[in-house]
Amino acid sequence: MKALTVDTICQPLEPVALNMEANPHLANLIFIDVYPRGSAEVDILIGADYYFSFVNGECIKGSKPDTLTAVNSTLGWIVSGPLTGRSTSNTTAMFTCVRPDPVENILKSFWELDAIVSLPWKENHPELCDNYNKAVKRLESVEKQLLRNSIRAEAYKSSINQNHERGFAEEVKDTKAHDNDIKLVRYLPHHAVFHDDKKTPKCRVVFDASAREEDGVSLNDYVLPGPALQPNLVSVLLRFRTHKIGLMADIEKMFLQIKLAEKDRDVHRYVWRDMQIDGSPTIYRMTRVAFGVNCSPFLAIATVQNHAERFMLEFPEAAKRVMDDMYVGDCLTGADDKEEAVKLQKELTELMHRAAFNLTKWSSNTEDVPSHVEEKDRAPNALIDFREREPLKALGICWNTLTDCFEFHIP
Repeated sequence: MKALTVDTICQPLEPVALNMEANPHLANLIFIDVYPRGSAEVDILIGADYYFSFVNGECIKGSKPDTLTAVNSTLGWIVSGPLTGRSTSNTTAMFTCVRPDPVENILKSFWELDAIVSLPWKENHPELCDNYNKAVKRLESVEKQLLRNSIRAEAYKSSINQNHERGFAEEVKDTKAHDNDIKLVRYLPHHAVFHDDKKTPKCRVVFDASAREEDGVSLNDYVLPGPALQPNLVSVLLRFRTHKIGLMADIEKMFLQIKLAEKDRDVHRYVWRDMQIDGSPTIYRMTRVAFGVNCSPFLAIATVQNHAERFMLEFPEAAKRVMDDMYVGDCLTGADDKEEAVKLQKELTELMHRAAFNLTKWSSNTEDVPSHVEEKDRAPNALIDFREREPLKALGICWNTLTDCFEFHIP
């Protein structure tokens, strides 16, 4: 039995004068209290969940309705029933004491609301071999290539370290590849995919889950890719062009917002040494869905679509747009007028926030929508002054928001 301590449980109990002449059936019983009893403080309040832990069920009742009843317990006889001389007014006293969870448990429960996905393994797949040494050699090759360009090397270093800082990856303390508790271990080679712009290169860390090792198979060989859940690309583009007001946005770090089940993290191990080529590599593992694993697009799209379906009643229009107009993490949709466009933008933002997804890089062919979006969530060239805007890319196609035309640049 656990107890909570408080300064005051309740108000003192009223005095009780037990009339034994009116209750002869209670004679010779040993009561918990001594009667007549004066006003008494309550020292311990035992809840009903423990009542039958000390009450054995033996009961003695009087022959008349207004007489008292005695109930036997491990502490002695307890008296209950109507008492004479009481006021007819009713007084109700209620006291609630709640023991709050430690803050770390509250935070853990909050994050557990996030989506957690597992890899769709093929049936009867064997264990993967330990390929640590080969992963180190691939790291050396990547380092050698990156160090030829200091700007790209720094961008790659920053991208990986951000994953560590934001909890998208974690250091592996127990590195025993054949530990009895770890049935599957695979070290994934990784490399950078750059999208250069005028100022700094944008870098994405991609894992080579198709790399075959000594056992002749890769991680992707053992994992089902899952069905294609995304809508038809041509249909998305055609619907986008039917709207008078176009809206474009994408989910910020979509894959990295989705947690990977604990049991599947050790097949997402990788080595890293912060571009210090003379240092010993540290072993990490991804805690989120990773680029390069063949089922990652399926897991990410399924998570987003499941979230949209859950909130279909609360956000019917926004949820429908997510299902029909979102290609992986890119949303191309629109409205017939500015008021509808602004409303749709707000509902889409709120809908995705419910699952901790952030819609960013908002752009439109009208200044009304970007002006309602925080500057950090606008597309880099989605300026209110349309005369300074450069063409934006809509799923790889250049979209000139000033003329509201698709542009094709042939070299």
